[in-house]
Amino acid sequence: MLARYTIRAKLMFCLALFAAAFLCTIATLNLSVRSNTAKFETLLADRVLPLRQLKVVADAYAVSIVDASHKARNGNFTMAEAERRVHEGRARAAENWKAYRATSIKGHEAELADQTEAQIRKAEAEVDALEQILNRKDRAALDAFVVRRLYAAIDPVSDAMSALVSEQIRIAGEVTGDAGTFNRHGGLDRDRDWYRCGRRVVFRASDCAQEHHPADRYAGGRDGSAGRYT
Repeated sequence: MLARYTIRAKLMFCLALFAAAFLCTIATLNLSVRSNTAKFETLLADRVLPLRQLKVVADAYAVSIVDASHKARNGNFTMAEAERRVHEGRARAAENWKAYRATSIKGHEAELADQTEAQIRKAEAEVDALEQILNRKDRAALDAFVVRRLYAAIDPVSDAMSALVSEQIRIAGEVTGDAGTFNRHGGLDRDRDWYRCGRRVVFRASDCAQEHHPADRYAGGRDGSAGRYT
């Protein structure tokens, strides 16, 4: 079909096709970038930052409160210093837990968050008792609390936090996996296909143009006589 058109028309046609393929490639790349940007913004806001918040909460209970209790019991902290450390730990835990609950929490993660919050409420009741003991400077009561009640209150919170962290990591893996799948099947591979298609069109049009170039229509005689247009 291209043989019926002039060389200029053929070249303009193939250039137009190539330009269309190129624009489709750019559009697909732009879609890929926008999609990945949105996914990774979600990953940062709803997965990475919450991991830090959960770590602060877990450390406040498992490190700050437990550590202050043991150091007061051993005499490394005064009762007043231990009480202050426990109070500060509770405040950090409450602040970061509130920030975590403000993020996007759905499905199984929401169930785990509710279970964790229930464990936190139980632990808070025990930490109230701990602060009262420290405020009274009752060393005998502190010994009994550390031995019988401290870990029974804190360990369930730590276990619940571990489950939440694992869920965060699992969801983050799904988000990054979705972005990779888009690039493999909906993005970069498609871009390469458009580019190859456009390149084949250009090469084919160039071949057709050469086959019908005016210089090729002039053939010389086999016996050396003057040539003629065919």
